[in-house]
Amino acid sequence: MLEKLLSHCGSGFAVSAIALAAALSSVTPVSAQEAFHLDMPTNMSRNSYLGEMAQRMTDDIRLATGGDIDLKFHEDGELIPVPEILNAVSTGAVPAAFTWTGFFGGTIPVGKYFAGTPFGPDTEVLASWIWEGGGLDILQKGFDPIGVQILPCAAQPRESGGYYNKEMDSLEAYQGMKIRMSGWGGEVLTKLGASVVALPGSEIYLAMERGRIDATEYASPLLDESHKFYKLAKYYYFPGWHQSTAWNSLIINQNTWNQFSDEQKAQVTLACRATVQRTMAETIPLQIDALNRMKADGDFEVRKFSPELIKQIHAVWLEVLAENRAKYPLIDEAHASLQEHVKRYAPWNELQALPAGLE
Repeated sequence: MLEKLLSHCGSGFAVSAIALAAALSSVTPVSAQEAFHLDMPTNMSRNSYLGEMAQRMTDDIRLATGGDIDLKFHEDGELIPVPEILNAVSTGAVPAAFTWTGFFGGTIPVGKYFAGTPFGPDTEVLASWIWEGGGLDILQKGFDPIGVQILPCAAQPRESGGYYNKEMDSLEAYQGMKIRMSGWGGEVLTKLGASVVALPGSEIYLAMERGRIDATEYASPLLDESHKFYKLAKYYYFPGWHQSTAWNSLIINQNTWNQFSDEQKAQVTLACRATVQRTMAETIPLQIDALNRMKADGDFEVRKFSPELIKQIHAVWLEVLAENRAKYPLIDEAHASLQEHVKRYAPWNELQALPAGLE
């Protein structure tokens, strides 16, 4: 066939074709990469937006790796209880998991900083810091001692402020309240006299229905809708001061990760970043649609925390942050690094600022 091709070509092309043919004949075929079929427990319900997002991520990984890495999604509590996920991945009892690292702040304190920081910058800035500002390197330092590789794989926008059955008009309203709250937001409310309970999403409704908790936050309307917390509350408050961005991450046992080829590691990382892009692109436009459906199905009132209350809560947050920075060197390093990255945005934002009031 090559001879036939050359017979129809000029001499210059023929020389190039011969060279190409010689080069191709010298290429050594790449050996097939090892295939991995891995269980992946999560803290997510299969039929929720988060569960669907996690399943699409596994599809992307399967596609990127040509099926060589196949992660089997297990919903909240199906394979192991959510509080045991990190230890299970660390010990190799399960090879991987997809979860919110704020659940494990007691074991990996810096994980709280990445799970969702109160009064933090928006998702665009945080994503930039994680991949271009050294944030991921700091996060990985926290997980290295327990033999876990971490890949931030999905970003959710600022959460709602939560569901309450009384008006939240002062700091005193938190006194004695039993509230589901995770991460650093829980530490702030504990300082305000609340009794904070950390529960996975699947347990919140029943706990609120039976009076084990008086109030709850979980996520944003798009994620809250399927759990129907709004059926039990009089008020749905905004903004979610406690979590500017909620990151969900793929965590992989380090021994398993090290068995992946360099190409497979790059493919998994690429699929994770694609999931981040997808969640950033689709979640904001869907929030009000979800909120409107909730309003049509429930009897609750949407409220906003007053500016005065937000300022008072912020002051308490600064105390919590200072305590954590003093106690945990990696949190101190992460905070200093993020603030430096935020400063890099300021001059550009100033140059690009448009006058207020434009339509």
